[in-house]
Amino acid sequence: MIDAKINNEKFCIPIKLIGKKVIVTDFYIDTGFNGLLKIDKKLFDELELECIRNETVNLGHGQEESADIAKVKIQTDNLTVECEIMAVGWGGRNLIGTKFLNTANIILIIDGTHGICLSNDRNLAYKIGETIFMHNNKEYIV
Repeated sequence: MIDAKINNEKFCIPIKLIGKKVIVTDFYIDTGFNGLLKIDKKLFDELELECIRNETVNLGHGQEESADIAKVKIQTDNLTVECEIMAVGWGGRNLIGTKFLNTANIILIIDGTHGICLSNDRNLAYKIGETIFMHNNKEYIV
């Protein structure tokens, strides 16, 4: 299971980024972002990552920006994976996109009342989902 926390009323996950330097930073889950991971260019430079390509990306507010793409190793709880990371702009939140969740085989369960659960154990995720459903819908179950 992957531990998430609440920061500024948003769910985030502390992730260790391993480039030439190692930095642990919070990433916010953005189900509207279909990419892997997004950081700003300042953090990209701090990690001393090597740009493997540059892409033009459309941001949520409709503006296009240039993104530096690099390979990075990440660690969170019991998950270690190498993936691409995108650096855009000089500020803003670090984001986890849906492509990362799919690539890392992470199941995201959202319970609007009690929080979220992230797991790469399908059986555990289904049991948690069933428990949340049963708890939230007990008045409909005969």
